[in-house]
Amino acid sequence: MSKPRNLIQSYIDCIGDAKSATVALNEALGTHHAVQRLYEWRAGKRPVPQAVRDWMLRCCLEGVIRHYGGKPPANEQMDRCADALCCAADQSES
Repeated sequence: MSKPRNLIQSYIDCIGDAKSATVALNEALGTHHAVQRLYEWRAGKRPVPQAVRDWMLRCCLEGVIRHYGGKPPANEQMDRCADALCCAADQSES
């Protein structure tokens, strides 16, 4: 059975594994999600909270930039990039 390719799986891949991804998420956002919640989000069984989605997107953007040899912009600029992409995604879902 193949894993869905979506933001959640991209985030897990960017961090390395689901357990580490959950720990990083909880530390960054002050949440207490279990690994199982990532699997539920990935499968589309539960909606992904906006703050979680935004943070995962930011992490993925930074990871992709680094992967291709770039240097991510400063935190404030990276936040604006992630916000712009989230806003575009929100408008396309309407």
